[in-house]
Amino acid sequence: METKVCEKCGKTVPVETFRFVKVNVSATQSTSYSGRKQITTTTTYEQFDGVCRADFCADCIKKKRLFTAIEYFVIGLVAGFGLPFLIFLLFSGKDFFNSNAGTLALISLGIGLVGGIIGFAVGMKEQAAFLAGSILDGKRKGTRHIPVAKGIYDNKQGTPALDLFTRRSNLKTNVGLMIFSQFIATGLGDILVDTLLAKETASPDEKVSEIVANILAQNAVSAAVAPKSAPADTVSETPKDNNL
Repeated sequence: METKVCEKCGKTVPVETFRFVKVNVSATQSTSYSGRKQITTTTTYEQFDGVCRADFCADCIKKKRLFTAIEYFVIGLVAGFGLPFLIFLLFSGKDFFNSNAGTLALISLGIGLVGGIIGFAVGMKEQAAFLAGSILDGKRKGTRHIPVAKGIYDNKQGTPALDLFTRRSNLKTNVGLMIFSQFIATGLGDILVDTLLAKETASPDEKVSEIVANILAQNAVSAAVAPKSAPADTVSETPKDNNL
């Protein structure tokens, strides 16, 4: 680890460097009516906004991992307690529920604790690249930082998996497909970020696919690179019907 300034604490300490693709994300809602039904449509906008590097020290990553684990614990505890208790309330019958409320609450609490412990364990295993990206997301609102380190989206066979990338990145448009095709599937994510930064061309209209092709040629790597998608895209979520 090199000694640089940590992005989080600002101290000059040994740090690890992480590389990201930046995506601007926003959403709008529109409302229409069909008879007496109100239909709300949410449209998500995503735009490739270049790349960046960020340095984080081990202590800041550890603190973020612990905070994430506690957050997952709380979510698991609340969900694990609330859902079973609600099911008991709705389906056990009023008399049975009233006479056994304490026992049912303890059972729900036990389920909640199990869910919380599982959530905590998952949080403590979170990879440093995703933790670093989450820190940056919090500092730069409206921008999602997608880590591109080799291997972090691999499936059990050791191959980059689009479904895993989609779940972890939470990108919903063709921007996500472009990032996966160019940065992840090729295994050149870190190299491509450094190349774009060196060329000072990490902008939304950068011809990423051409740079990837050049890198592949220079390194004599055989890979299929998908055509460059539009730098921005939108997606509309399923309309929600709300009775007036």
